[in-house]
Amino acid sequence: NCGTRKQGMFVEVYNQEDTVLCTVSSDDDKQHCFVSGMADKKIVGWDINTGEITQEYDRHLGAVNTITFIERNISFVSTSDDKSLRVWDWDIPVDRKHIADPSMHAIPSCSLSGSGKWLACQSMDNKNLHICDPETKTEPKESLQRSHGSRLRVSV
Repeated sequence: NCGTRKQGMFVEVYNQEDTVLCTVSSDDDKQHCFVSGMADKKIVGWDINTGEITQEYDRHLGAVNTITFIERNISFVSTSDDKSLRVWDWDIPVDRKHIADPSMHAIPSCSLSGSGKWLACQSMDNKNLHICDPETKTEPKESLQRSHGSRLRVSV
């Protein structure tokens, strides 16, 4: 189930057959919409006004761990247990970019920098923090980090 809250109280509940792992909403003209990452490998877009599913994104091969809006909220990045990172345009169910490598681990946490230029992703191997430009495919920079499972904050 997904729900919307007002002053700490649920005002609407959205039923979904599978487990919701992450949910994020946009803060622009799509304020009536949100997307949820699911255990069944899908990303589901919802319309708060109607309670209806507006879009399903189903290209991941594992549970969806994170969803992060980029590019002034017209696109978003998702990560999955399938050890991939995908870039999607809003309301288009085909990934625009697919980043995967046999040496990658699943990514349980992502955060966009304040400038919107850099995306920081924590790897499940509990040692690598990958920082990359999601638009230009700038090669990731790696640094040793020991912070598995924590929420990332980026100030660059």
